[in-house]
Amino acid sequence: MIPNNYKLVFEDTFQGFELDTDKWRDKQPWGRLHAGSPYQYYGKDSIHVNNGEIVLDQKYSPKEITHWNGNTYYPDYSVGLISSKKSWKYGWFEFEAKLPTGYGLWPALWLTGDNSWPPEIDVVEGYSKGKKNYNILPWFFKRRVQTNIHYRESVDFPKKDIKGKSHWIIKNPAKHYLKYACHWTKDFVHLYYNEKLVRKIESPNIVNYLNTPQYLVLNNAIQESYQHKIKNQYSEFKIKSVKVYQDV
Repeated sequence: MIPNNYKLVFEDTFQGFELDTDKWRDKQPWGRLHAGSPYQYYGKDSIHVNNGEIVLDQKYSPKEITHWNGNTYYPDYSVGLISSKKSWKYGWFEFEAKLPTGYGLWPALWLTGDNSWPPEIDVVEGYSKGKKNYNILPWFFKRRVQTNIHYRESVDFPKKDIKGKSHWIIKNPAKHYLKYACHWTKDFVHLYYNEKLVRKIESPNIVNYLNTPQYLVLNNAIQESYQHKIKNQYSEFKIKSVKVYQDV
């Protein structure tokens, strides 16, 4: 639970019908496309604020994009992504969200270093599976929800360690708004799903390397292996609120 001495320092409940550009970018700080996955881009038209929630969609919408590296790419899909203009070091980070319904999706709520990658704290990453028997299986056979930690021991140490773990949730996260939270201090990262502690990261060998200000990212996305399979699919990742509390 949120410590009693923590105070609310950031909040967005997405009122009105426009993205608050004082708080958010409509892309990553470094651009509209990741050169490592150029089949999708962060489209302005994939972000919708609906007076109480933000909808980050995924749709087939081919576009030509010249990246900052000078290369031109031709991604097929637009996906909604917003990133916070402010970053924080430590605190309680809380999201109320409903994951998108569809095949081959990869929505996420996460924190990442404002000057480097890694570190990265994935509060939730959702992975939905393919169409075979999709409609007759219970939801937990069709998708998984996962926490991940990415870190590097130093700028001279190129190996990126990924500590992934999938979690059980009673309620279907694509049908219900659930709360996902991260409590990050200098000593630990604790992750909560619907107020239940699902994971503890307490090893100094990991936590010490997360020790830098991080900004927030909320995004819909497509798994690479599905890029040629879902051209007719449209999905919506819905978030009602984002809150940050700190010991101030």
